[in-house]
Amino acid sequence: MHAFYLHIGDYMKDAGHLSMLECGAYISMLRTYYSGETALSKDIKVIHRLVGAKRPQEKDAVKRILEEFFTLESDGYHQKRCDQEIKNYHDKAEKARQSAHARWAANAMRTQSERYANHKPLTINHKKGVGSDTSYTSPENVKTVEKELKQKTQEIAADLASNMRPAEQPSRSAIEERNRQIAILVVNGKIEEAHALKAQPIE
Repeated sequence: MHAFYLHIGDYMKDAGHLSMLECGAYISMLRTYYSGETALSKDIKVIHRLVGAKRPQEKDAVKRILEEFFTLESDGYHQKRCDQEIKNYHDKAEKARQSAHARWAANAMRTQSERYANHKPLTINHKKGVGSDTSYTSPENVKTVEKELKQKTQEIAADLASNMRPAEQPSRSAIEERNRQIAILVVNGKIEEAHALKAQPIE
């Protein structure tokens, strides 16, 4: 933690009776506790060094503060208010991290959605004036696109039939299958492949 909150009312209620030396020792110990975000060492000599207690009076003040405001546990001297404030600090930091992550994810999804929205889908533009800059998924143009596809399929079928001699004409089912394949290619915008398939004889 880079800072800690000192509530004046609570401090005066709990520690207003301390001498100037004891008050200085207590503040120094709180500062050490918060900066390390952990309990004070069980070794009181380490605490003396961390808070700068060198003279006997200063060391005595540290001892009295430990006895009055701290509790010795297995990992060191704990202070209940400090532990709660450190927990609140970490909870707040975690919430801020999650919030930032959620905002980042939302922005990424919005950017992706805008990219899809601005994407220009394939259109039937092999014939001038037909389907140019028109999305197949656009509701107002679906009927027009279907009509153009049906007309184009019929034209291709007529061309195939006219270019064949009677003895060579395939069965109706074969013609319908070829027309279906060509229509699929046209729908997918594969015009060159559709023309290539059209030129192939139907077996």
